[in-house]
Amino acid sequence: MNKILIRAVFIFLITMVITSATTSSVNAMADYYYDSNGRLVQVELLTGEIIEYQYDQNGNMISKVTKRLSNSYPYTFGSEQGANNWFYQVWNGLKYEDMVWDSQKARWQGKYSWDVITDKWMHPDTNNTVLKWVAPHKGYINIKGNVKKHPINRLGDGVKVKIMKNNVKMWPESDWQLIEGNDGIGVSHNINLNVAEGDSIYFILNQNGDISYDATIWNPIITFKESYVSEFGNQQGVNNWFYQSWNGTKYEDMVWDSQNTRWRGGHAWNLITKEWLHPDTNDTVLKWVAPRTGSINIKGKVSKHPINLLGDGVKVKIMKNNTKIWPAQDWTFIKGDDSVGVIHNVNVNVTAGDQIYFILNKIIDLSYDATLWNPTISYFQ
Repeated sequence: MNKILIRAVFIFLITMVITSATTSSVNAMADYYYDSNGRLVQVELLTGEIIEYQYDQNGNMISKVTKRLSNSYPYTFGSEQGANNWFYQVWNGLKYEDMVWDSQKARWQGKYSWDVITDKWMHPDTNNTVLKWVAPHKGYINIKGNVKKHPINRLGDGVKVKIMKNNVKMWPESDWQLIEGNDGIGVSHNINLNVAEGDSIYFILNQNGDISYDATIWNPIITFKESYVSEFGNQQGVNNWFYQSWNGTKYEDMVWDSQNTRWRGGHAWNLITKEWLHPDTNDTVLKWVAPRTGSINIKGKVSKHPINLLGDGVKVKIMKNNTKIWPAQDWTFIKGDDSVGVIHNVNVNVTAGDQIYFILNKIIDLSYDATLWNPTISYFQ
């Protein structure tokens, strides 16, 4: 039986698949963001690192800074179960069992010879090989990663993978995701879900049929994000989100409409639901309050609701306290028939208590102004 060689020197060809600011390819190794002049301003890597580029007035790059999401849990290999909330296990068909550390080979070993996790690859055997992450607190998480065959194991019948939250499958939609035996590019996952403290996320690797040539590379990263949709409910301030309107002079809290399960402002169409927002004479506003001092990334897309693709459109902006931080001009206009929308990706420093406002304006006519906008906020270092 041909197996992966443990001690070897490998040269890896890393294929970077470029994605636009409006979509993310399932096979993407990184996300690339450009400004209105077509200049690269940010790259987000699967490792959780963010690379920022800044330019002078002549378009010359003047700085390149690498940062890391501070509330992220990249899979980091080590000899201790539970370090950074990661565990090394197998699934025997009935239950999960912890692997044992093999100090001689510096890797984790399950019951069978090829139930193995190393710092470079995983390998299944009769049992499935499993990475487990345990949520340290409740919240809304993003799980991003790429699964592919190891460069010197691109033969055989391939492997199968899936992601579970406790006993519920989160990815893929089918029972398993097949990684073909010769697949050196792999398949990417990028999913969002809510977790409670103590929830377990399982990354499960199955041999498919034959364990030959099954060494697999899988380095997931989990990041906590702030999202109003994940915390939407009948209370103001849950997870730092508030539902308001702007009357031209001040912000006012909306009132919960229990009959229609949505927030309502001072006018009939000042509304926020879990799916969409709608302005009226007053602007409709989502507000987030910074729980601590730091640097945050504000990412999202604004588009018209698919059944409201008429009218004169809406306009939007993001404020930090009394200062506009997006867009560069006064407002961004979303046309009445714009179902594709506009992306924002903004980095800004905040002090505990700073307020971030996502403001939706009707332009002139409030007809057909239902708008999709689900921003996410992440702290980074």
